[in-house]
Amino acid sequence: MFAREDEKNTKASEQPSAVATDTKTNRFEVLSSLIEQDQDDFNVEPCNGSALPDASDIERSTIKDNLLQDVLDIRLYVLEMDSICTAVKQYWCQAAMGAIPLPFAAWLPNAGYYALKNIASVYSPAIGGHQGLLERYILKETGLMIRGINVAEEEARRSSQEPLYQQFSNGLGLVTPAHQLRTFRATKQKDTAFMEVVEKQPIQKFFLSAREEAHQQEMFMQITEMTVSNTSLTTLPEDEASKVLQLADQRQAMDRNAIGSILRSIKQLSLIVGEKYGVKRKEMQILLPEVRNYLQSRSRDFAYTPIVFGVQLMLETCKNFVWKDDVPNNINCRIKALVFPKEVRDAICEIRRPEITDSHTQAMATRLYNLAGWLYDYLKESRFDMFYQTSWVAGRHMTMILTLSMEAGSSLCNERGAFGIVLWMYNILR
Repeated sequence: MFAREDEKNTKASEQPSAVATDTKTNRFEVLSSLIEQDQDDFNVEPCNGSALPDASDIERSTIKDNLLQDVLDIRLYVLEMDSICTAVKQYWCQAAMGAIPLPFAAWLPNAGYYALKNIASVYSPAIGGHQGLLERYILKETGLMIRGINVAEEEARRSSQEPLYQQFSNGLGLVTPAHQLRTFRATKQKDTAFMEVVEKQPIQKFFLSAREEAHQQEMFMQITEMTVSNTSLTTLPEDEASKVLQLADQRQAMDRNAIGSILRSIKQLSLIVGEKYGVKRKEMQILLPEVRNYLQSRSRDFAYTPIVFGVQLMLETCKNFVWKDDVPNNINCRIKALVFPKEVRDAICEIRRPEITDSHTQAMATRLYNLAGWLYDYLKESRFDMFYQTSWVAGRHMTMILTLSMEAGSSLCNERGAFGIVLWMYNILR
């Protein structure tokens, strides 16, 4: 009935397969239709080098760092220095008032210094040392000044890091000690007349009181504002820039003199590398090994950032202790550091009396003898220079003496069984 339709469907279904089979057998048939003159189009002569565009004219794609993030990271690094210095200065103010003991106040800058060393071990190699810190922090931060608004400072304020002390974030704490260290290494330490001076003057001579320093800062700001004609410029004219630099130089004169005196004291000190009476003296001398190694190096680079930070921190601890309510503090840390070991030595002499010594073991008797001899040797070193008068160094000496005496006292109590007796009595009473 539907034979014709079936025949049509069969032919229709067979037709595509025939085409497919035909194409499969001669798949390159389309190329045979190319005429001969078209083949000449493929015979293209090679290009001359002059026909190519200059490589310098080609706009290359580059990956640029996030400038804002870079500046923020470095600024937070600098703000960490300000934060450590702020905390240390506040505790030394309390030490000046007698609220906390000197050994504890001296432990805080020591902890802050080593904390900054750990942070610098991450940042410093990545940014090229202290030279890289100065270039990146100052130049890139200046590049982010938009219509008089410091973008980095605004972002840092949002992070809730606003320390009271801002000498590092304003650049003075980064620049002044670094330049003084390099100048001293290059010229001052070779000046025989300068190096032969042995100072014994009071430490108050090197610092201004808090009120005098605030007045000096206010005068500096007023004169600077009068000197600068256009405060919106990121770069000052040469004549105005020289005047501002001269004002800043005058403002930092006392700090430079204090740093020079500290470095001279460090250079004059002979560092005892070996052991004396079983105790390494170099453990007492904060900053001395690092500064001494830098002064002996031949590199032209700036000092390692923790050294710069440590020198500035040493100045700031003195400023908050040598003056108390704009009146010179009658407590001299160096004198306290000499009185304290004498008291410890007298206490050791009491427990080394003949009627008590017989009950000591040979090891304990030797330990007490070595400690007493070491304290006697320390008292003979009657230096009264700037370095030994600084609050941090004198307090560090007291901390070490206290640590050694406590270790000896604990060993003595353990030897006598005092701790065991106390615990036994405590358990009985319970």
